Amino acid sequence: MPDANDALAAAAVNEAQRVLRINLKKIRHCLDQLSDEHVNWRPFEQQNSIANVILHLCGNVRQWIITGIGNEPDRRNREAEFADRRSYRRGDLLERLEKTVAEADTVLSRLTTADDLLGPRKVQGFDETALSAMLHVAAHFEGHTHEIVYITRLLIRDKYKFHFVPSDKVRGSV
Repeated sequence: MPDANDALAAAAVNEAQRVLRINLKKIRHCLDQLSDEHVNWRPFEQQNSIANVILHLCGNVRQWIITGIGNEPDRRNREAEFADRRSYRRGDLLERLEKTVAEADTVLSRLTTADDLLGPRKVQGFDETALSAMLHVAAHFEGHTHEIVYITRLLIRDKYKFHFVPSDKVRGSV
């Protein structure tokens, strides 16, 4: 019978993986509705484009999970994620993000015990555990996903297609 702490660790890892996959799906749904011009648009020069946000998500996931938990070399240049003004193709951005999330999923899959989750890590100069790094990334990824959804809706307005709209039966009567 599995140890209860290890079962809890597995559940936490599964939830973090699920959050990353769900939010990747939401980002893909947005990018499918946008043009390359849209993903590079910014309302004013100091504001981030969707491209910058995706570059930032890749950097964050790589630094906190792939490097911080998976012990890969840290090559992140956080400032460059926001300073980059190159024009990106949405397909290239999505491919980069999907690859990063897949690598993170592989790293997280190696965390099988409570000890794996609670061992000390150094991430971005902070004292962390695999659990705290994993929770940080899941929350961070979800927050920026909603930023991408908002920018998408701002750009295409009433043409935005919702991915999921609950039926009255699911919502209950109001």
